Amino acid sequence: MRIVGGKDTPLGNIVVQEVLRDSVVAADGKIAPGDHILEVNGVNVSSVTHSQAIALLHQPCAVLHLLLLQEKGFSTRTGQLDSSPTINQEVIHVTLVKRDQSEPLGIKLIRKTDEPGIFILDLLDGGLAAKNGKLRHNDKVLTINGQDLRQGTPEAAAQIIQSSEARVNFVVLRQSGVQLSYAVEDGSTSNNSSSSSSNAGSPVHHRRKPEQHHYQRKSSYQKALPQGYVSQEKVVNIKKEPKESLGITIGGGRDSKNKLPIYVTSVQPVGCLFRDGRIKKGDVLLSINSIDLTHLSYSEAVSALKSNAALHIVVLKALEIVIPEKTPESAEVPDSKERGFSWAPLWVTWLGLPSHLHCCQDITLHKTNAESWGFSIVGGFEENKGNQPFFIKTIVPGTPAFWDRRLKCGDEIVAVNGVSAVGMSNAQLIPMLKELRNKVTLTVVSWPGSHV
Repeated sequence: MRIVGGKDTPLGNIVVQEVLRDSVVAADGKIAPGDHILEVNGVNVSSVTHSQAIALLHQPCAVLHLLLLQEKGFSTRTGQLDSSPTINQEVIHVTLVKRDQSEPLGIKLIRKTDEPGIFILDLLDGGLAAKNGKLRHNDKVLTINGQDLRQGTPEAAAQIIQSSEARVNFVVLRQSGVQLSYAVEDGSTSNNSSSSSSNAGSPVHHRRKPEQHHYQRKSSYQKALPQGYVSQEKVVNIKKEPKESLGITIGGGRDSKNKLPIYVTSVQPVGCLFRDGRIKKGDVLLSINSIDLTHLSYSEAVSALKSNAALHIVVLKALEIVIPEKTPESAEVPDSKERGFSWAPLWVTWLGLPSHLHCCQDITLHKTNAESWGFSIVGGFEENKGNQPFFIKTIVPGTPAFWDRRLKCGDEIVAVNGVSAVGMSNAQLIPMLKELRNKVTLTVVSWPGSHV
């Protein structure tokens, strides 16, 4: 799984950001994103630093005992991961009214490989169903206009909808409790020099595609670095033999899932950079011989480094992120290439990256007046701590933030409806969010949690 938080961050608690596919935790099926980890094998981790929690989770053991706190809608679970999650199923009736017979409803329906029937994949922005607001992603369609579709196909459903007069009556089944059925992307954010990042095999029911282009823009918002974080630029001038290697491997790239900058995953004990000693594992590479690396994909960066490494003089500009608590080597994420992971910086490291290197994503949530957005925030300006980033701390099951799927615990909020959140206090931002009745656009930066 991937974790975020710690007492050295505004989040406070250690929180599960993601459960990785094909892992021990995923196979067990009882830990969900958003769970707060309170104890690891009897040791209280409710107020430890991020890297202390990682060190505890990496201690070898045959059985892992976790005490978890879950947001309301979940139950608190304890012990040897032996209790079953509660799934609450709710049958919902929704009527959509077409202005004429040919008007589309704006619903995408799909089949799943592991379950019979048809499910709502997406509601198209501005469509009849999205405006109505009652149908949701992942609802299972039981009937349309009284016709049983429990074993049906999307084609059969489309035919019933098209032949309907004005009113189209849906009966759907919604899982309103623990949602463990949606798959999580692989989550690997780093690559060795022989492979590049790929999201192949991601399930079709991930609702990220429509917003993907928003990730590509660099942040135009200034962001406060958490207290004690510093990022230092360094310029490394190296004279080398033409055939001598730089001797580094890299990860990240703007094509990775979290649109990371290029960073150093290892400095090999051969090559000129090891001999020079100034470039270290975890440094963010900004440029080589004045070629900007900050906007490149992984493979583009590999090509740029290789072509420039052939030259007699190499000038590397890099950024070193200094975090307040020096992470001991034992608490680093270990190399685990057999599971497709190479070394990656801890989640807390990314919090020290200056805002001009962030890639932002705009996430628009919709709701009816009566319900809440479904997330809580921590951080903001405090008199004794100054400006701190805002983070998503919890996401409540069965709410707009939960069903949208894109927000994660540990995401940084840098703007709300285009207004920068920097300098605001918690007491200023919360009323602003409450006043927005039907729609909000959050500009967020999402860093990959530490892999444990």
